[in-house]
Amino acid sequence: GLLAQAVAELCWVLPCFVQCAIILVKGGDGGWYQGYGGEPSTGCKVMGFYSVFSLVAGMGTTVLMGLLTALSIAGKPQPSPVATLLGIVGIFALAFLYAILPLLGAGSYKYIAPICYYDWYETSHSVLVLLWALPSLVAGCALLGYSAFKRPILTLHLLTFFVGWCLWVPAAIIGLSRSAMPEHMMIAGGILGHGQALINPILYGLVWDTAFPREDKDEVGKIEVP
Repeated sequence: GLLAQAVAELCWVLPCFVQCAIILVKGGDGGWYQGYGGEPSTGCKVMGFYSVFSLVAGMGTTVLMGLLTALSIAGKPQPSPVATLLGIVGIFALAFLYAILPLLGAGSYKYIAPICYYDWYETSHSVLVLLWALPSLVAGCALLGYSAFKRPILTLHLLTFFVGWCLWVPAAIIGLSRSAMPEHMMIAGGILGHGQALINPILYGLVWDTAFPREDKDEVGKIEVP
């Protein structure tokens, strides 16, 4: 579980770092700049792909970790290694499907300064975000909230999850209602999303580690080969 979460977050942070480095060197006049040209540029498509992929994979693996953590705290049996692995594969497969759809002609990635993402004013895009983000937020907050109530040191995990993803639900609703997107909402969402991806390695690699005695810790998120 921890490894899957780390990979999901890395799929956002690392490509974004590389793309930003390219833009820093080459400037905003080339195809790698996400806002270049009237049509979605190469940079816009790439940024949109890894950003949407990480929306699904990042949220999904964190909800999975929330489930495994809550079960451990409650003294309930963990899912079998096979079930956990299948859950991870399913999350990443769904993330790939979400990310590839605009490249296959289901709408297109759209630049809303300063990021490229789903087109919030494309009905199918906003509906897809709501179908994933809203249940994931509710489930993740419920699971992490229970864990934080039982072990307060995990409160930061709950807050980071909620703050990191909370803007995408209202963004989708704004898009569906054809209202104007608030200024700076996208940059705020990008900063918060990147922030949780950067903080999670500390929260789940160090802080989370202190919440469990060794015998519990070894069971949470563990995948063994039967």
